[in-house]
Amino acid sequence: MAREIFDAIAAVREMVSMEEAAERYGLRFNRSGFAVCPFHNEKTASFKIHDGRGHCFGCGWHGDVIDFAQGVLHTDRDGALRALVGDFGLPIPLDRGLSIRERQELYARSARLRAKREREAAEQQAADDRRHAALDLFILYDTWARQYAPKSQDEEIDPRYAEACRWLETARYNSTERG
Repeated sequence: MAREIFDAIAAVREMVSMEEAAERYGLRFNRSGFAVCPFHNEKTASFKIHDGRGHCFGCGWHGDVIDFAQGVLHTDRDGALRALVGDFGLPIPLDRGLSIRERQELYARSARLRAKREREAAEQQAADDRRHAALDLFILYDTWARQYAPKSQDEEIDPRYAEACRWLETARYNSTERG
């Protein structure tokens, strides 16, 4: 039985991310990636997920997806496993061990999920990088528009001012978050 539980724990940890479980069980993260901790009464968000583990800077709680489910559902490890398997529709039998074929299918599914998460994280990073670059460009053009604006009608127009006037609104649009 211990082997079956170990297999189930490892499979759940592979297939359900801490972020997915936290959102499924009611946590809402702010723009900085913090949420109100479900393990103590607080007004300021102090719960953060990093490298697949949760940590609360307020009460000191820390753990993985199974520890999290165990805490928010007020159950033991077996109850947390059953809840995660049921809530996420995982094909993990908890009443018996996995056959070799089931284990291979489970590992293949885990590998696909891991690849998908890595791809989504890379896409998000690329989008963030583009947004940051656009924001840097907007700041540059905004600075040029202010710094190099003609002081009088007779003054010659600086090329940086002309470029800023041409591209400032495009840079502003590109630097705003769109989803």
